[in-house]
Amino acid sequence: MKYYTITLTLCLLITSCVSRLSRPMITGVITDFDGKPIENCTVGEATTDQNGNYSLPELRYREFFLSLEAPPLLVSEQIIKEGYHSKHIQRFSSFGGSARKGAKWKLDTIRLKKEKQKLSDITNTQWNISATKNNDTIYFIKSNYTQTCISYDCQNFYSKYDQYADNYYNSNSKNLPEGILKRYITISFKPQAVFKGQKIVQYIDNKQHLTKQRPNDTIQISGEWNLNNNKLIIKSELEEFQGTFKLSEFDYEYMKWIKTNS
Repeated sequence: MKYYTITLTLCLLITSCVSRLSRPMITGVITDFDGKPIENCTVGEATTDQNGNYSLPELRYREFFLSLEAPPLLVSEQIIKEGYHSKHIQRFSSFGGSARKGAKWKLDTIRLKKEKQKLSDITNTQWNISATKNNDTIYFIKSNYTQTCISYDCQNFYSKYDQYADNYYNSNSKNLPEGILKRYITISFKPQAVFKGQKIVQYIDNKQHLTKQRPNDTIQISGEWNLNNNKLIIKSELEEFQGTFKLSEFDYEYMKWIKTNS
């Protein structure tokens, strides 16, 4: 009976010790802003090849199964290359630690910013923008931002953009004008110094229940623009998007502009 109890206990301990994921296999490409592969770039413990490719192996650990709830998964790997600004790959999954062996992430291309990087061409892409309540600061993110934003810096920037675009999860923030729940503005700069875009406004009546006051407004917008020495001059009828702005912060996926009087 004694040996049976010991054996049963050992079996329970062995079967209750489960494999958890601490990092899936991660593959991707590192390039500069122009899409040129960056060789010998450090990504975690890996190094990119001549084509900018890297591969990080899957990592796992074992733990005793003491809870029915799967553990969270936080992956953070630093990207370092001399002559470029470093970045961190960062992703979080509330229950990702329960993934089975063989988990893989194929990430989008990550573009590193040179230490003396100049602002890239802002045309030929669609930008989503948000503006502070007094319209003195404008945040730009590329339209495919949520798919390509896999570094800590760009995720942090997205939160800044989002607080002036969407009050749904924080209706008492007062970052948007009174009565507005969401305000989405998209802009496309054309090479001919003109821009076109659209503004969608969703209104709110009852802040507690987030009920709509009236149908959304959709406004087609257009205007003129000029970029000179990191100053952006905008002429339009859109109050959130007019005046002279100085470049404050930028990366491949985003820009921040602050209004200036000069």
